[in-house]
Amino acid sequence: MSENKEDFALHCLVKNEEARKRLGIKAGFFWTTAKKLSVAISRCIAAMDDKGYDEDDFKKPVRVNLPAIGDLPPEGVFDTEFCNRYEKGGEDGKTMMLIPGAVPADQFHEQMAADDDASSDTASMDTPADSDNTAGDPLPAYAYNVNGEPMADVEKSMFHPVATLSERHRILSQFILEDKFSHQITPEQLAEVSRMELEMSDNYIQDMLLACHNVPGIQKLDTPGLWKFTDAFKRIFPRDKQHTLHIKINFAQAYADAHPIDRGLLVKEWQKGNRVSSINRTPSGANAGGGILTDRGEGVIHDKVSLARDVAMGVLARSMDLDIYNLHQAHSKRVDEIVADNKPPFDVFCKAFLNMPGGMDYSRAIVVASVKEAPIGIEAIPARVTEYLNRVLTETDHANPDPLIVDIACGRTSQPMPVKGSANDDEEKPQP
Repeated sequence: MSENKEDFALHCLVKNEEARKRLGIKAGFFWTTAKKLSVAISRCIAAMDDKGYDEDDFKKPVRVNLPAIGDLPPEGVFDTEFCNRYEKGGEDGKTMMLIPGAVPADQFHEQMAADDDASSDTASMDTPADSDNTAGDPLPAYAYNVNGEPMADVEKSMFHPVATLSERHRILSQFILEDKFSHQITPEQLAEVSRMELEMSDNYIQDMLLACHNVPGIQKLDTPGLWKFTDAFKRIFPRDKQHTLHIKINFAQAYADAHPIDRGLLVKEWQKGNRVSSINRTPSGANAGGGILTDRGEGVIHDKVSLARDVAMGVLARSMDLDIYNLHQAHSKRVDEIVADNKPPFDVFCKAFLNMPGGMDYSRAIVVASVKEAPIGIEAIPARVTEYLNRVLTETDHANPDPLIVDIACGRTSQPMPVKGSANDDEEKPQP
């Protein structure tokens, strides 16, 4: 096996502008003595890691020729300062050449630079007063970027990618924006975000951060989605009104769980004071309702299951009187059986309510009463069930239904259901 070794110099260019701004460098340099190029590249990547850099932030290492002076970094060290003084060039395009205006870091050239500075200071005394040259201490080469701009000035306008920020900073970075999201924030905005995070006396901000921390789904939102959430949070929970942390967590959870298409509607419901946990949809895609306060009581979750029980109560009420708000145990068991059997008229009326936009907004009283008083055999033609419900569902205050409707549902009166209009269908006779 050959024992011949050679020097390998590798130039590692930062892969894109975003990475260059984030890292504050443009490239890295590495050299080593090895038998093969592949070995040198492996050592370069390892040295890169030792310096705390990620291989994915750089393009593939490219072999270059060493400069003809003693200004090299130590062997086996990944050096980024070297690339502030040298760049690829020469006749072959791959020899590391000194950048015009840069000074090598070796002792000889440092002395030359000092002598040049002294000469420059002497010459400046002879410079006319109207000269454009300005006196001042020159900055070292590494203080400038590849375009000759001072890095201190560049960093002041350097944007910070939101994706690289911590969880709390990501949230606050979008919270401080008013009109639209941004994938980057300025150093001034980052300073404001840091200040807000540490302001423990600001209960509003701390509650929002805690609510988000308790809902993993919020943390998984992309930057546009995170801005939409913080914008909704500000509209639903204005600073001048008090809301408990529990309610804020509930909203964050509902927002994270909702389909992106439904989040706008969810926010509107919460703005109206309807603290819904989800948006119910009809098969056609319309809002099925279910997020408002009804006679079922505050905090009661009204969904397809509870609607099915209300319809089943209406079927049972055809043959016996019920207390719909305090159901007897025997009646409750019979209601469960009707739901489990899923036979007409129960299943037909269930589908009619679920297919009706806003069908889950109606009170328990009018659901039970409308099913109880429906004409005999109407379920044979589902379209007629829908027509019938459109006539009898006259309710507007779902939390406080008409006492007459409550009496009809509980069997305390024999009066017929109020209907919209005065037309009667002779073929549909109410049950005795």
